[in-house]
Amino acid sequence: MAGLRPLRLVLAVAAAASVLAAVAAAPVTSLRGLSSLSCAEEGRAQLTPLYTTRLPRSAKVGPKCPRVFEDAASQGAAVAASRLESTKLLGEAARFVGAAPHAETVVAIAAAADGQPVSGGDIKRVTDAMRAVTSTKGRYLLVSTGSVPFAVLANRAALASHATALLLATPDDTSWLRRAGAGGFVDAAFKAVLSGAADAVFAESNSAVLGPAIVRRSTFASVGGFDEHLEVPSDASPSACGFGALHRRMLVADLERRLGAQSSRVRRHDASKEWATQGSEALAHVPLPSLPRADRLCAPRSSPPSCASSNKEELAPVATVILQYFRRARNVARIGAAMRRIPVEVYVNDDSISEIGPWLRSLPLRHGWLHLAQDIHEIRAYNRLTPAASTELVVLGQDDDVPSPRDRPVGRWLAKALVLFRRYPAMAMLGAYRGRFDDGKRMKGNNCNDGSKYGAEPHTDPLGETRRIPSGKGGFMFIYKVNMGPLMIRRSVFQKLGMFNLNFSCAGEAGMGFDFEYSVRLWKEGYKVGLYDAKWAHRIGDSMSTGTHKGKANAITRTNERRNNAQLYKMYPSFHHRKGTDVAKRANRLSAKRGAEGGGE
Repeated sequence: MAGLRPLRLVLAVAAAASVLAAVAAAPVTSLRGLSSLSCAEEGRAQLTPLYTTRLPRSAKVGPKCPRVFEDAASQGAAVAASRLESTKLLGEAARFVGAAPHAETVVAIAAAADGQPVSGGDIKRVTDAMRAVTSTKGRYLLVSTGSVPFAVLANRAALASHATALLLATPDDTSWLRRAGAGGFVDAAFKAVLSGAADAVFAESNSAVLGPAIVRRSTFASVGGFDEHLEVPSDASPSACGFGALHRRMLVADLERRLGAQSSRVRRHDASKEWATQGSEALAHVPLPSLPRADRLCAPRSSPPSCASSNKEELAPVATVILQYFRRARNVARIGAAMRRIPVEVYVNDDSISEIGPWLRSLPLRHGWLHLAQDIHEIRAYNRLTPAASTELVVLGQDDDVPSPRDRPVGRWLAKALVLFRRYPAMAMLGAYRGRFDDGKRMKGNNCNDGSKYGAEPHTDPLGETRRIPSGKGGFMFIYKVNMGPLMIRRSVFQKLGMFNLNFSCAGEAGMGFDFEYSVRLWKEGYKVGLYDAKWAHRIGDSMSTGTHKGKANAITRTNERRNNAQLYKMYPSFHHRKGTDVAKRANRLSAKRGAEGGGE
């Protein structure tokens, strides 16, 4: 979990033309020499609250949505389960905290074992778990395609939650939680954490730490969560993969020590007797010794340990790809095959909770994750899964876009993106499809300026507005706003700035303009936005006749687009669009000048 700490990005500067030419000519093995990015941010990379606009009271922002757990969770549960634990226990664990108001539950399980491909039996177990966990709003199932340890599952479940305070548990903790008075302890612990009286509350029995624990999610993230390499011995086997009670207690005790070294608001509660149903003021205030904190800087987290030993050489992920999916079964195998060819971690947000078997068989064996949710759609999916990524570079994609099979050598698009991010450390987002400057003289019907537009596949633009990216800088330029499909972001900056704006759509609706808003926000905050053509294939399969491109969903999409484009002028009244466009164009001029002089950014 070291990826949650910042590190100054120290980069060697090379001339853009020579570097990009080298990337273009390099074989696929060049990815071995391109490790993932380190965090560019100084200080500690805390998880920030979800982004909220600072608008006058008279300004109406966003649609009126029904109350959803996505936007209102104050307490939740992160449950990590091995593939061997029963569906009944999973259902009980999901219901325990989910019964409370404004609560959510994320359950993480491993689908396969022993490094083997996912079997039919594995798919049945996952399907049974899905029915037990996701039957109610506010419950999510995160499935690893490989056999990974408890700490990895618990960390991913915690970071994929939006809850302020989390109960960290396993399914077999449900019998423990049913003990007399346990509910009173949990309620009191949540009250203490949510009120700010404590950052974490641990249970104690006979002076030994006993799970589960209630922690503030941001504090849990800031210390790196559970130590993912603490529990797996060198001769790892499924029976020694960190799911035993001894391993879990060791991990919880280690977490308590590291939290205590950072915060004076870590508490213990004596559980040696029946649970007391008292308020938070009765929780034992036991200060912990001040231990030296491990140096967990914001380099990317190393590849999660596997529960199966293997002699096969494997590249650690250099990027995390997060895909939004909804009922486009024809595209699953093609997308999965493209992702397995390159060293990336892949998260798929399966909003339709469908094609579970095909996805589990198609995703990378060790670095694949299937997130089962109830139609939360893209903004909320990207906000949930980006914090759980194990790399600094995150690629946001959709289910009708895929790396082109003509991309040669394989992974060239990713290698080029890594080079560009290293060359321009102030660049926090790189569009890989199209983008625009708001330098036109009139406004269009969708409340967007009719300025100049650049990007991929100009011949497919029905309006004929798109121009090719100038070739003078190796097919790259800074630009004011970029379009989704795909987008590449720095995880640390994304979290620092509060992620995507939830006001741009209700759950289940397309958030048209969220990509433009984040572009404008980055320029306003002093970062840069770039554009290049990743040579992906777009709108594959039956894209234009499914999803938000048809019927009532398309009407909602167009309404959201007009409203959200108009809101940008209220959100950034002194910046959007003239000043922002000028800032972006000036960045291009300065870059061209320094490139001509042989300098860097």
